[in-house]
Amino acid sequence: HHALIAEGWYNKAVVELQLGDEHAAVRSFQKALQVLVVLHCIGHISTVQCMKGIGDAYHQMRELANALHWRNKAWTTLNFANHHLQHHDRCHNDNDDEDHDNTKTPNNNHDDDDPDEHPNNNNNRNNNNRPSTPTSLSQQSNCAANVTKMLGELCSQIGVTHRQLGDFEKAIEWYHKGLNIKTLNESDTLVGELYYNLAVGYHKEGKLSSALGWYNKALECRAAILGEYHHTVLLCCHNLGAVHDSLGQYDQSMQWYKRAVAIGKVVWKTNNKNSCGSRSARGSYSSNKKDEVVLYFNIGAVKHKQKLFNEALEWYLQALQVGQDVFLPSSSEIQSVCYNIARLYEDTEQWQQAVQWYERILDTSKQAPRAGTNNNNDDDTSVATSMSCFSDDTDSEVDRLSPTSTSTWNLPDGVSTPTTECALVQQVRQAVSRCNTNIP
Repeated sequence: HHALIAEGWYNKAVVELQLGDEHAAVRSFQKALQVLVVLHCIGHISTVQCMKGIGDAYHQMRELANALHWRNKAWTTLNFANHHLQHHDRCHNDNDDEDHDNTKTPNNNHDDDDPDEHPNNNNNRNNNNRPSTPTSLSQQSNCAANVTKMLGELCSQIGVTHRQLGDFEKAIEWYHKGLNIKTLNESDTLVGELYYNLAVGYHKEGKLSSALGWYNKALECRAAILGEYHHTVLLCCHNLGAVHDSLGQYDQSMQWYKRAVAIGKVVWKTNNKNSCGSRSARGSYSSNKKDEVVLYFNIGAVKHKQKLFNEALEWYLQALQVGQDVFLPSSSEIQSVCYNIARLYEDTEQWQQAVQWYERILDTSKQAPRAGTNNNNDDDTSVATSMSCFSDDTDSEVDRLSPTSTSTWNLPDGVSTPTTECALVQQVRQAVSRCNTNIP
């Protein structure tokens, strides 16, 4: 009876979390935990799932300290239970070896045997007829695979939370801890996730050579398991392009970006088709379009740096056209594209066109506050950042391309990169004045 109550509260919490009612989900997970404590199931995987669920709810609310607390608690509880499980299995194997050494010739006549010694005897089925209540992990060796998988997932999630709190070294430490779980293998998508998150961590720290190595391992792992045309493969290709971009290796960057576009055209079309008519159709369409904007913008930025201005302009305008379907005119993404288009015209000494694009930014800034897309993402969006991808592949979040902290602005000497809306407006006004002085 208590087990059913716990399951009911847990299922209720899962639904509430999916519906976005995080506060109600936390309460329901805690109710389930209270019942499991009554059942003395502290070390059971159900208890860990409730703790993990509370952490996920707090993460969705962006209460990262609380999310980290519950995820650490879940990991500690599960790791403790896992040690007991391993100890139980070792003892069980030792007993099997001892029984094997002491085996006797079997006697086919069991009339004089104790019926309790024979598991097939009808009198020895009391355990099988007991109610189905949660049992301790240490008594369920068949749960080992689930325990290992959840330990790895928690390592990844804890690492993500540390990274979002700005502690990149701690994040990398947790990712490595996940990869050190011996029973995980390359055929598990979780391994690819950990490779990818490690790459993101090193990318964030500016350790680009390490980031390249881990992105390549993540790409190899994911492509082998999921195939070329998968969104997570697209992310790896895009981030590899971003790293080469940061290293000034523009030809290599373009190769990765174009591969990402080729994958994206297939993935986005498939996603839109599969979600047609469902509740997620609108969200899927929007996410796909946002990914397109990011890719097209970054390709335009690379072309801009290579001084291939006509090609750069084509990609910027393509990003702007797609972006207008999913972003407000005052959004940081649209203003980013407009800013780089204005810079391009200024770099090619087309002063009047540059002024028109700068004034477009000023006009939209007056209409409404800039609205970014990172409601549930890891990084703050601002015009100062490029749109290079830094997404994590965990936490049950929609994983898509997102802005980085690496600037791609092609700015002249002495001109600083805008970091806030006020700085943007001030810098755009200076640019307008600079262009006007060059107009005959």
